[in-house]
Order: sequence, then C-alpha cells, then structure tokens
Amino acid sequence: MLNTNNRYFQEDNELLGVFITRKKHSYTRYKENVEAALNFFENEKIQNRIKYMIRTFPASLWNSEKHRRNMSELDYLLGFYHSRNTRHYYAAMYLMTVNDDLIERTAYCFTRDGIDFSKVHIKGISVQNYDLLMAARQIYTGKRYIFQNDLGNPEIIDDDVFRLIMNAHLIMRMGIKVFEK
Repeated sequence: MLNTNNRYFQEDNELLGVFITRKKHSYTRYKENVEAALNFFENEKIQNRIKYMIRTFPASLWNSEKHRRNMSELDYLLGFYHSRNTRHYYAAMYLMTVNDDLIERTAYCFTRDGIDFSKVHIKGISVQNYDLLMAARQIYTGKRYIFQNDLGNPEIIDDDVFRLIMNAHLIMRMGIKVFEK
C-alpha cells in the first residue's frame, strides 16, 4: 500500500512534483533545473548529451510508473530517519529502484543507518544495472566509480541509463524539493 501522507511522493501521475501536467511547462522547468544543477560537468561530450537529454525530455523523471511506485513503497517501508534520509540517499534510492532486478539485488542494502553496498548481489547483473548501481554508489559515498569520459560515451553508458544518472544528480544537487508539488 502506498503512503498517501508521504510528503515526498504524489499518488497521482504528476511528475516528481516540479513538472506540471502541461508538457511544455514541464519541459521548461526540466530544462531550467537540469541546466542549473548540472552545469558542473565540464566535459564537452557530457554537455552535448545533456543538451540532447533536454531536447528529448519524456515529460517524466521516472523510468516508468512502476519505478515511481517502487521508490515510494520502499521509502514508506523504510520510514523516515532525519540523519539517513539525505539528498544523496534519495538520489541513490532513485537509481536503485529503477527495475525489479535492481530492487531484488539491493533490497537488503537499505538499513536504518543508510545504504550498505557490501550487501549487493552483483553476480550476473546486466551492464545497464551495474552502471546504475555504481552511479548510486558514487552519489551516496562520494567515491568515484564512474568516470566523466564514460558518461560522455553513449557506447559505454546508453542514453536511458545516462538520463537516469543525470536525474539522480539533479535530485542530489537540488534535494527532495524536486519531489514536491
């Protein structure tokens, strides 16, 4: 059951709160937020990918409605701990709830104290899920697992994974206000 009282998530299909139902307005807000939050990437290839990402904005930060539900339900089950529930925590959770395979591999990583990446089941993981997991780990711990040259190369990090990683960076930089209406 979804927590309808959870202030970070909306039960309806409005997109992370900052994106209103009108796609044009959503696109404008997304573009402004991405440009403001992600201008710290100096790599020209990444900048070009970000520009492409903005032009092809799908009107949602979520990978799917199931992704939104997965994160909302996990957040509800884990409860709120002020010291744990940080911008970095939510950005990592966003990446680790993209699909069922990642959830199964990372479900036991979430603790009252934070995220314990030593509990991840990596054997047999897909390349895309590995990239998402390493990005989540980097965002949460601050240690480098993905390099800017990799982010700039679509043959290493595909467009869908790149978009999710950049959205997680947006969450990390702007905090939970991207979830609010």
